[in-house]
Amino acid sequence: YGGASVDVNSVGEAIRAADADVVGVQEPEANLAELARVSGMPHYEPSLHLLSRYPILPAERNGIPFAYLEVEPDRVVAIANGHLLCCPYGPNLAAKGKTAEQVEAVESRLRMPEAQRYGRALASLADDGVPTFMTGDFNSPSHLDWTADAVAARDLPYELDWPASQALADAGLRDTYREDHPD
Repeated sequence: YGGASVDVNSVGEAIRAADADVVGVQEPEANLAELARVSGMPHYEPSLHLLSRYPILPAERNGIPFAYLEVEPDRVVAIANGHLLCCPYGPNLAAKGKTAEQVEAVESRLRMPEAQRYGRALASLADDGVPTFMTGDFNSPSHLDWTADAVAARDLPYELDWPASQALADAGLRDTYREDHPD
């Protein structure tokens, strides 16, 4: 909720209504501590823009910052909260008439390397037996979005297998929202 003026109380209410255990916040500016307070989240980590019901232990693997959340004594999960490069934004390029190949080339050059770095680091945590999650602003649609069915149902110019989210899926991460909402 970056550059715009934000009602922190409304965001806090939304977090409380969601009954979230952890929230990855994007562009919190100087509002993270206040957001933690109004949302009732007892723990927050400014460097990772995380709010949590559980203690947060910042860490890093292969240059990727993440946190361990202590969900029970001697039991942790890992979470990264990423923010991939924003510009140029692929859907805007498509709307301006760029071809699928041109858009995919930009995505592959800008966001996919970042996503691959996150994917490698998070996959290694999962390989170590740590339940691992990622939240974030990927500044790109999901590879599950611009399918033939979606093109037929919406005003999309073409199918596109968005590289950043595909790189995360290739690393073993799953889109849990899509698993809960397959349509």
